[in-house]
Amino acid sequence: MTAVGNAPEVVVGLYIINNRSEIFLIRGRKFHDRWIVPGGHVEFGESMKHAAKREALEETGMRVRPEGVFKIVEDVVADYDGGKRHFVFFEVLCRPLTTRVKLDRREASDGAWFDLAEATRVIEHRPLKRVVDVLARSGGSVDMIDVWSTL
Repeated sequence: MTAVGNAPEVVVGLYIINNRSEIFLIRGRKFHDRWIVPGGHVEFGESMKHAAKREALEETGMRVRPEGVFKIVEDVVADYDGGKRHFVFFEVLCRPLTTRVKLDRREASDGAWFDLAEATRVIEHRPLKRVVDVLARSGGSVDMIDVWSTL
């Protein structure tokens, strides 16, 4: 999905944290080879919860249980093709139901589990680093935001 004109794009960021307090990160050309959380666009008529499940399966091959949105982040970022895009990220805390990883190579060339503290060191994107730092300081347990949906 692409932006319509200069409209912001609604996306989910997936903070997949296992029972060892490790977070799953991906990297690839699309993200300037920087470590980030998986995620993607919310499709028309799709709930945040369904978008989180779909994106996790598409990008990582993992089935996840979304626990809820815990943060909303807005950012304008450089795209891999040199343009700029305005995103509204709904950050979703997810627990993996399966741990077998099968990356979508169009999205990511690499994926790995990181201890939360280590993740804050390898992530370069400042807003993402701040969100992961909140998770690291809380041990991966955060309060959820009420997100009302009629979907």
